[in-house]
Amino acid sequence: MPKIISIINHKGGVGKTTVTANLGASMARLGARVLIVDFDPQANLTDHFGLEEGHAGDVADVILERRKPRSQTYEGDGYQLDIIPGNLDLSLAEKEFAGRISGFSKCKQLVQELDAQYDTVLIDCPPSLGFLTLNALNASTHVLVPAEASKFSVKGLNTIQNLIEEVKIESNPGLQLIGVVINNMRNLRVSKQISDYLQSEHLTLKTQVRNYKHYIESAATGTTVFEHEEAQNAQKDYTELAKEIQNEEIPA
Repeated sequence: MPKIISIINHKGGVGKTTVTANLGASMARLGARVLIVDFDPQANLTDHFGLEEGHAGDVADVILERRKPRSQTYEGDGYQLDIIPGNLDLSLAEKEFAGRISGFSKCKQLVQELDAQYDTVLIDCPPSLGFLTLNALNASTHVLVPAEASKFSVKGLNTIQNLIEEVKIESNPGLQLIGVVINNMRNLRVSKQISDYLQSEHLTLKTQVRNYKHYIESAATGTTVFEHEEAQNAQKDYTELAKEIQNEEIPA
C-alpha cells in the first residue's frame, strides 16, 4: 500500500500547492511512482502545471460519479508525475454529498482505484477544514502541514491537530501526522524564534524550505524548481524534504 499524504492547511497563502508540486517532483526524481490529486476547487495545482481543466476523469467527475479517474502526465527533467486535475465542479460535490455518510468516502474510493500503481499519493487539499479536506483525511495514511514561521500560522496548528484526532477516532484510526514543514523560511529573528518554538514542541520536520524567487518563476512557467538550473538551493531543500518524509519510520 502506498503512502497517501494529505497536504493541508486551512490558512491560505502558506505555499501548500507549491509544496505539493515540488515535493511530488522530488519524490519522483528519487525513483518513486507519484500520483498527485488536486482536491481543491480552485484548481491551483492544475493551473500550476498548465493542465486542462474539465479533463474527462478529473477529480470532480469521479466524486460526482460521472466517470472513472483518469490522470494526466507531467514530464519533468528526468522524472514523471501523474496528476488528476481539479476544477470548480468540486464545490458541487460538497453540496451533493455533505449530508450523506457515504459522501465522506468519495476520495478514499478514488484513491483505491489507482493506488496499486503508485508508491506515493499526494492530495492537495483546499484551504479549509470542511467536507473536501475531511474526505481527503479519511482516504489518507499521513498528513503534512505546510506553514510559514509566523504567529498566524502557529495559531491554526492546534485546530489542525484536533481535526486529525477527530478523524482518527471517527473513521481512520491509522492516520498519522508526519509534521509541519516550515515553508518560505526567511532569515528574520522572529521567524527563527517561531521555528525554534515549533521544533521544541516536536511539531516540525528537520528540513525547512527557504524563501526563493524560483518558486514564483516555476509556477509562472508551469514547471517545478527541478526544471530551473539556477534553482539549486531550492532543489536541495526539496530533495532533503522528500528524503526525510520517505525515510520516516512510519508504516505505509
